[in-house]
Amino acid sequence: MKYVPKPLEGNVNVSRTHPLKELLLLCGGVLGLVLAAYLALGFAVDWIVPYVPQELEEKIAAKIPMPPTKHKRHAEYLQQLAESLAENAPNDAGSVTLGVMEMGEENAFALPGGRIYFTRRLLENVGSENELAMILAHEMGHCANRDHLRSIGRGLTMALLASFLINSDDAVEYFIGPSITLGHLSHSRKREELADRHGLETLVATYGHGGGATEFFSRINDNEEYKHPPKYLSSHPAPHKRVSYLEESLAEIYGAEEGELTPLPDWWDEWEEKSP
Repeated sequence: MKYVPKPLEGNVNVSRTHPLKELLLLCGGVLGLVLAAYLALGFAVDWIVPYVPQELEEKIAAKIPMPPTKHKRHAEYLQQLAESLAENAPNDAGSVTLGVMEMGEENAFALPGGRIYFTRRLLENVGSENELAMILAHEMGHCANRDHLRSIGRGLTMALLASFLINSDDAVEYFIGPSITLGHLSHSRKREELADRHGLETLVATYGHGGGATEFFSRINDNEEYKHPPKYLSSHPAPHKRVSYLEESLAEIYGAEEGELTPLPDWWDEWEEKSP
């Protein structure tokens, strides 16, 4: 007589669920917890930022090394333009300091402490004061909304979650890391749109029309050098989308899309020698 073992019932050491299914459930649960933690900490950052004292922000700014500004004549012009725009801005950006950097791309950015930098290449390509004012008012919108502190706070949140939950040598990193990053980029796009609206309102209030509002984004969109990545991989809205919603806002809300553009000073194309 052949012995046939009877299967055990209720053995806690033998799962009736396929191992791959268990792995997927485990990964999904971990990912859900990480995303929930990131969202909760992100909301906390957004809630805390408006209450951060200006003195603390200035201390943070002092720890961010930046090269000295170049092309002081242009920087002084930007400073005067910023003061003029501040009188018509919907939100107070506080005290801002303008600087010019040598950099191989068209860019402008705001840092903690009200520091706003333009690259020389951007300044070389602007076609009017109105276009320049739109870019500057956009960056002043970031200062008014304290987006630089929000970005730092969310960056620290990502680093905190990574340090506790992600092993750099672990394959789980490839499940969790990209999800956190994409959430952070989406948040940045929303802040960019708010800054665009701040820039547009300031531009129209200053010049009486919205001429120059879309020139920078149109130029970037048409330039093969600045091919834009897919929306879900970008911290900024695509240039053509920015042009579209700025034009729609001008037509529907302000009704002042066109107008005479203010030229830049005659000396605008005169540049100091680059530093070695």
